[in-house]
Amino acid sequence: MLSHPFVRFVVIAAVGAASYIASPALAEDCYNVASWNLEHFGFGKSRGFPENTDGGPSYEARTPAQRNAIADAIQNKIQARLLILNEINGVRNKRTSKELDELTKRLGTEWKYFIGLKGGRGGSQRVALLWNTRYVKPLALKEIYIKESKVGGADIFNRDPLAGRFVFLKNGNRMNDLVVVGLHLASGQRKTKNHDAAMKRLRGELRALRGRDRLLPKDEDDIILAGDLNANAFDQYRERFFKDFNRGNWRVLAKKGAYSATRLAGVPLNYGSPIDYIIATTKSGHGNGLVGEELPYKQAKVWRSLIPDGNFDKFRRIYSDHLPVSVCVRVVADND
Repeated sequence: MLSHPFVRFVVIAAVGAASYIASPALAEDCYNVASWNLEHFGFGKSRGFPENTDGGPSYEARTPAQRNAIADAIQNKIQARLLILNEINGVRNKRTSKELDELTKRLGTEWKYFIGLKGGRGGSQRVALLWNTRYVKPLALKEIYIKESKVGGADIFNRDPLAGRFVFLKNGNRMNDLVVVGLHLASGQRKTKNHDAAMKRLRGELRALRGRDRLLPKDEDDIILAGDLNANAFDQYRERFFKDFNRGNWRVLAKKGAYSATRLAGVPLNYGSPIDYIIATTKSGHGNGLVGEELPYKQAKVWRSLIPDGNFDKFRRIYSDHLPVSVCVRVVADND
């Protein structure tokens, strides 16, 4: 049970399936939990904004081969068991996505998803959770509805946080569980007040859910929030929440000078800013946490290895303008 005044959590937002089912296994006691913004992931959707407004290229809608490559990256390169996805095309007023239906077919029958109803860019781009049922089982799924509240001219959550409580499976047996919350904060790295208001509101919403909803039992200390925060912890536009979540029972899993940019930007394209993060609860005298227990590493991994020979344009053409980030969570007997 927590004595800290705030909820403790981690932040961390096709067919041919047979070739992806048998992927190389990660270490048996560690499952990758990842976050990836897939840049306007929708059929027939061209990409390239905002660089294409400043002389950069526009990219044609993804081909089946490119969608196949995304499935391969998830399954065989990142080897993710649970992902938070951003900018996923959805169906109005429905928890379905034609694009995720196809992606899960490419990944294999073991893969499932949960997508939000509320989205940015006219409502089409949503937050989604994607998981492999062989390794992860959902215990509760919930979109955290937050009434429109504008700060700096933008809604603090035009894409509502999407949450899930999951239990890890090992050889079919239930092990430790955790909560993940997928985030996609307002676009614009100068919207510091907007981002701070969003994170403060989210903390209040989670506190209100604790012990009153299956999503967040009273004694659950291991929570993952993840996604595109549209904020750089190390630039001159300083969000207060980075400081708030890097003290006491919190740790931002990104160190200045060591954490890579997670978004590509500029003309020509190159590494831009680090705007995708994982923030983790840490074991302390106040209770259990992820860092120091299930999380052996204090910095999230940015998957720069997916960029082929430094060819940023090729990476974006195939995948996205964002790199995936991940942490590997140990699979152990549950202790909370």
